[in-house]
Amino acid sequence: MLLALAVAGAPAFAGIQQQAQGLAAEDRQCLKCHSFESLSKELEDGGTLSLHVIGDAFAQSVHHWIGCTNCHRDIDLDTHSQATGRKPYANKREYSIALSKVCNECHEDKSHLYQGSIHSSLVESGNLNAPVCTDCHGSHTVATRASYETLTGVPCKQCHENIFNAYLGSMHGQARSELGHIQAPICADCHRAHDVGAASIGDRLKDACVGCHQNAALQHKEWLPNAGLHLRSVSCAACHAPAARRKVDLMLYDGERQRPLSEKDVLPHFAKLPTAEQGGTVSLDAVELWKLVRAINQEGTAAEVTLRGRMEVATGVDAHQLAWKDKAIRDCGSCHADGAEPFQEVTVSLVREDGTRARYDAESEVLSSAVSLNSVGGFYALGGTRIKLLDVLLVLVVLGAASVPIVHLTMRKLLRKDRAKGDRK
Repeated sequence: MLLALAVAGAPAFAGIQQQAQGLAAEDRQCLKCHSFESLSKELEDGGTLSLHVIGDAFAQSVHHWIGCTNCHRDIDLDTHSQATGRKPYANKREYSIALSKVCNECHEDKSHLYQGSIHSSLVESGNLNAPVCTDCHGSHTVATRASYETLTGVPCKQCHENIFNAYLGSMHGQARSELGHIQAPICADCHRAHDVGAASIGDRLKDACVGCHQNAALQHKEWLPNAGLHLRSVSCAACHAPAARRKVDLMLYDGERQRPLSEKDVLPHFAKLPTAEQGGTVSLDAVELWKLVRAINQEGTAAEVTLRGRMEVATGVDAHQLAWKDKAIRDCGSCHADGAEPFQEVTVSLVREDGTRARYDAESEVLSSAVSLNSVGGFYALGGTRIKLLDVLLVLVVLGAASVPIVHLTMRKLLRKDRAKGDRK
């Protein structure tokens, strides 16, 4: 049997020397077995883990000089095929996650960034599909950084194919693929490569946009009334992705700590809502939303809980369908007219432990009820809200303020006439 294997494998052994040029003798020794495609290991779940390594691909990787045993330090070249006592892996995914920790030994800085990412949070929370080092970089075929910054090499599309396809049709994707502008942003330029964060939390993406479009604020001031307020309360994609579906999101926000509230902080309050108690889907009306905010504040979870309103696009795919600037929405009526589409879909959001956003549906009337004054938060402007009572009150205040000097001047004239009559008498 062994003789037959040796005879059958002789051509392969000779080929190893040719295909693995540049590898150390110890690595070529490993390839004598690991070059066989059929080499595999059984796992606890009944699956098999391939142990096949393509020699020439490894020889061309940036890690070829490190060698096999520098990563596989638990392997003894003389005894590893018969070794016992090593930890059995339940499945291939558990093996990948465990082995990726080896990368930390050389790439401590990148590992530190990754630990603060949403990908790491998802893995820690039990989502085994979230990416680790080898999912993006491969294990034996790690390429240069530049190769991951091309449209064909970007690893993000493996998991986010629909979003990547939307990006390809956007002005950024077209600038790269059709016009050859390699400086046009790709995934890591906006989301960062290792410390990937939840895109919809905070000002991260707006800061990414302004990082490239540094004159955006000044350019908007040339034509957009109250440009600063718009830039704070309207996401860039809400205007620059004209085909996207838009909505209003009301984030529960801790004003004292200057951060969004986490789901674990206030989830018990959602469970007490009438809709939830009846076993249905939570959909907040104006009174329920007011009671929710009041209950959280009274409990002392945060010193000052408010609702921060922001107009956003409805999905991640929508956010990547950015058009050229001459196609951007400039029609004020698309938002500020009665019954405007973006105000018909409303959500209330919190931050989950893994950094993603949990959204709960709300009735559109929360934006038109006087009970929901906090709902419009920082994006209120005369005529720009669904709450007509506020507009009426503000008009009355403006008229009242304007009437003061008019009444004053009128009274002065009347008094002068009275004095003049008195003098003549």
